[in-house]
Amino acid sequence: MKDTRTLGIGLVLVQLADIALHVATGQFEPMRVVASLVLASWALTAGNARPAAGWGALAVYLGLNALFLLQNGLTNPEQGGALRITLFALVLISTVLTFLIQRNKR
Repeated sequence: MKDTRTLGIGLVLVQLADIALHVATGQFEPMRVVASLVLASWALTAGNARPAAGWGALAVYLGLNALFLLQNGLTNPEQGGALRITLFALVLISTVLTFLIQRNKR
């Protein structure tokens, strides 16, 4: 499905932007980068993967991001204690895109 492919490309681009943002701001967070790589890897093969693989990749992605928040808090001390709005936005966008890909695969 063409829509699935377009959504997958969008998801990969979001993950690459997230990783680039970490590097550019000097806030390389390995756990979040691994989470992004897991989801991007699945998105690259989403057209051929079983539906369970997508839910599994999303679960790993969300789990690693939740673990990151548990370890580091909801605010970022390097930004004056500001709420991690970018993290929440990127996770929300990634989750929505994954749901849309999974819906289109049915």
